[in-house]
Amino acid sequence: MSKRIFRSFAVLIVLAILLTFAAMEYVSYQEARASMRSWAEEDTKLLSEMIAEYGTDAVNAKTAGTIQGRVTLIAADGTVLFDSEENSAQMENHLERPEVRQAFENGTGSATRLSETFGKQTFYYALRAADGSVVRVSRTTDTIFGEIFSRIGIAAALIALLVVLELFLARSVTRRIVAPINAINLSSPHDAAKGAVYEELDPLLNRIEKQNEQIRLQMEELKQAEAVRRDFTANVSHELKTPLMSISGYAELIENGLAKQKDIKNFASRIHAEAIRLTNLVGDILRLSRLEDENAENKTEDVDLYSLCAEVAETLLPYAGEMQVQFTFKGVPAIARGSKQSLFEMIYNLCDNAIKYSRPGGHAELLLSREGGRAVVSVRDDGIGIAPEDQDRIFERFYRVDKSRSRSSGGTGLGLSIVKHAAMRCGAELQMTSEPGKGSEFKVLFPKADPSAPQS
Repeated sequence: MSKRIFRSFAVLIVLAILLTFAAMEYVSYQEARASMRSWAEEDTKLLSEMIAEYGTDAVNAKTAGTIQGRVTLIAADGTVLFDSEENSAQMENHLERPEVRQAFENGTGSATRLSETFGKQTFYYALRAADGSVVRVSRTTDTIFGEIFSRIGIAAALIALLVVLELFLARSVTRRIVAPINAINLSSPHDAAKGAVYEELDPLLNRIEKQNEQIRLQMEELKQAEAVRRDFTANVSHELKTPLMSISGYAELIENGLAKQKDIKNFASRIHAEAIRLTNLVGDILRLSRLEDENAENKTEDVDLYSLCAEVAETLLPYAGEMQVQFTFKGVPAIARGSKQSLFEMIYNLCDNAIKYSRPGGHAELLLSREGGRAVVSVRDDGIGIAPEDQDRIFERFYRVDKSRSRSSGGTGLGLSIVKHAAMRCGAELQMTSEPGKGSEFKVLFPKADPSAPQS
């Protein structure tokens, strides 16, 4: 821990020193550059005034000697009339120089050009005089990199000295900071930290103890989750194996010509039924996985439960007719907050089970009511009921009260698991009452959507 703190201090110190040095160099360079431009402009204006009063002869070696920089006088056709550093007769035409062209066109012009020498730049300022000629003053100075390189030795030595001093102080401060923290025993923080000098450590110690307890609980939950996953994998394998073996067996008989012609249609029907069972099983597994995934997007909205229940009832009426069960729905307007798809699957599975486990000629009903300002969905049936020893396990994945009836009707054993997780997703409470031979009732009690909602 002390190494990390020290490294952080060290990085911050070095960056601070380097940035400070860079900022100072940049500011110094900008000030020098601004001064250079100002001096060049002032000198050019002075020469222009001299030309206006005394003519172009006023620009000569004597007057140029008073100017700190190079002086060039250019005729209107671009011919160099005078230059303080070179023989004007041997100089090329300057009409196409950017600053000169600007001066002829606009009255003034400027340009900055890097010299062939590394780290040097020249600033040119040109001004059109009263007689139409252009007088130009140029100053050469270091670029910002040239400025830095010119002082790199002194700067490096100063930076190195500051870095060493600051790192020494940072190490000393780091040791003093982390000494009480290093004395903490994470497995028993309060007992081991009695000699700590920081009162501010108490919240940290309390938090460590709390986190230790949370970690212990999480480890237990992980072990339980691992056991559940193993059971789930085993159950999925078992549930998939049966229909796959059935499909494979019938298909092999047909493929090898062992099936009689009159049996082929029956075999194809059984293959189709097992395929539907597989499809339903995979669909329920995917739905359950989506509901169990805490990181999955859970888009919620205000759902009209009355319309949703009516849609479920309409969807299941044909199935109820096939099972010879009278299925009814009645209710009052109610709103619940949640995912419409998840709520539909929850109510659908409850109603599907009520019909599936009812006897021929029996009754199943879907009720929507309000209790204490809460929307309540109730599903009742007068079917086979659930034995007391099974009631604590019915929400487990693949657990079936009546295995033969469930499989024969295409059940996957995941319906009530989907119901449980869908209810958890929308914060609803599940209640169940059942008596063997007399039927069952499942209730879903939704949270209050509005604290001011009227009481039923």
